[in-house]
Amino acid sequence: MDLYPTHTRGGKLSVLPKETTDNFKELFATLPKLHANEWVSTPSFMDLCLLNPAFNEENLPELTHFLFCGEELTHQTAQNLHTRFPNGHIFNTYGPTETTVAVTQVEITEQVLNDYPRLPIGITKDDTKIVLLDDSLKEVAAGEAGEIVILGPSVSKGCI
Repeated sequence: MDLYPTHTRGGKLSVLPKETTDNFKELFATLPKLHANEWVSTPSFMDLCLLNPAFNEENLPELTHFLFCGEELTHQTAQNLHTRFPNGHIFNTYGPTETTVAVTQVEITEQVLNDYPRLPIGITKDDTKIVLLDDSLKEVAAGEAGEIVILGPSVSKGCI
C-alpha cells in the first residue's frame, strides 16, 4: 500500500530497512511480528522469500493480500504463492514511474493461471486510459506493437 491510502484507512505502513531485507534470518524473524495483511513487492523479491519453507499462511496468518509490480509476475511465482497461502489474494499491477501509482490490476486466480500463458497486467483504473501509439502518434490496431501511453490524473506533470 502507499502512504496516503494506508493512513486514510487507519492502517499502519511498515517499511523494512535494507539491512533487514538483506539478512534473511532477520527478515523471517521480523515478518511475523509485523502482523501485516498486505504485501507489496517485486515478484523476484517474493521468489527469494518463497525459498524459506516457513514463509506460509500457517506462520503468517494475517497476510492475505499480495500486490506485485515492477517486473513480470510469472506463473511459477503465482502458483507457489497460491500453494503457500491458499486463502490469499494475489494481484498483478502495472504502474510505471510516470504514474507514481499502479494504474492497472488483476487478481491472479486459478482461472487466470489456466487461461493465460503470460499473466495479464489487468484492467485500467476508471480514471485512466492506456493506448498504444505508433511513431506518428496514431493509435495502433489491436495486436500491433506500439508505445504505451497512459492518460489520466495519475500521470506526473511534465510527462508526455
